Amino acid sequence: MRSAPARLGSLLLLALLGASGCNNVWLDPMKQQPRFNPYSVSPFYADGRAMRPPPEGSVSRELAYNDPALRGGDIDAGVFIEHIPLPVDRALLERGRGRFNITCAPCHGTAGDGQSLVAQRMLLRPPPSLLAQNIVALPDGKIEEVVRVGYGLMAGYESQLTSRDRWAVTAYVRALQASHHAPIEAAPPEERARLLTERTP
Repeated sequence: MRSAPARLGSLLLLALLGASGCNNVWLDPMKQQPRFNPYSVSPFYADGRAMRPPPEGSVSRELAYNDPALRGGDIDAGVFIEHIPLPVDRALLERGRGRFNITCAPCHGTAGDGQSLVAQRMLLRPPPSLLAQNIVALPDGKIEEVVRVGYGLMAGYESQLTSRDRWAVTAYVRALQASHHAPIEAAPPEERARLLTERTP
């Protein structure tokens, strides 16, 4: 039976072998693989550039819209577009409802009132109701900005939603707010009659 110092020496040797093995290319081939830094030279391409030019016809996301308002809701620091810079029709609202239900409803609820299973578990800072008067009072551009870049614990959705989709979500949020705050007299006559019937006990 080996002595304690001999056993300790064997363990140290195994540890050293194991540590050196972690740097072995054959054990971890991802540590050593061909790659190029931006703006570096590459012999692989005929023009010698590692970075490839964008495909023909590509349009920068920042310059995809002739109207600056369609790029975002903020005109300047703290200055926002007052009204949605797109025709608000049924198609835009339907698109907004679809995007809202995917990206916003999990936290803010399908009605926009901040009631959802996710919100019930967000004890630190629950999502606000989008029907609250302080949010109703915001300009349309501010709502678009929150959708785009986020606010507080909320992440932004610029990479998931196009500019048109962000304005569609903004329009749908306005529709939700109107549906909760508009007087019944503002409804079309046939809808008003139905609403009054449903409200009557």
